[in-house]
Amino acid sequence: MDERSDYRKAFDEAVLYFNSDWSPALPDQKVITIDRTLRSIREVCALVDGFDDRISDDLYRALCLKMHLGSDALKEKLGKNRTYATAASCLLEMLERRVAAYPPSA
Repeated sequence: MDERSDYRKAFDEAVLYFNSDWSPALPDQKVITIDRTLRSIREVCALVDGFDDRISDDLYRALCLKMHLGSDALKEKLGKNRTYATAASCLLEMLERRVAAYPPSA
């Protein structure tokens, strides 16, 4: 399998992880394996930055389901350009918003 394909598949896994088990308490937990190396969501997003490959409709829906109120600009951005690069940018923005809203530990 080629490297681009591996990175796209890892990004798909990152979205699934973000939608199910990710926590703003541990935003950079390394859970996605690429070439036997664990990577964080941020690291995986960096790997697909610049990929103009179109994301699947399922991946598009999975991202949109996690966009909360106030995410209209992200939905519009992804709707207009359904590429891995744009999806990664949107996922990072969602991650950063949730980290910023997470209460700091006492």
